[in-house]
Amino acid sequence: MPALVSFTLDNLGDAADLQRNIIQAPRPAGANPALEQGYPALLELFARCGIQATCFVEGWSARQYPAYLRHIESLGHDIGMHGWQHEKWVTLTEE
Repeated sequence: MPALVSFTLDNLGDAADLQRNIIQAPRPAGANPALEQGYPALLELFARCGIQATCFVEGWSARQYPAYLRHIESLGHDIGMHGWQHEKWVTLTEE
């Protein structure tokens, strides 16, 4: 029986930082270490180890980086929805 392990990979792009007002707009190319260094390194590690993952992504990031999500999916990983931008649920209205 294969081992089951759960990894949490958070913040594909700038969604959380935008929500917290840390940055005002998406970072320019070359200025997003999570997307440009972190995820490629993890995806390479997963490939070397034969790991298939489910990456939960914010809706904002999905809209901002659709080609990157298609790339993750093309490697055999699944994509799951992870809110819009890391909202604090207690502050949201029903609408």
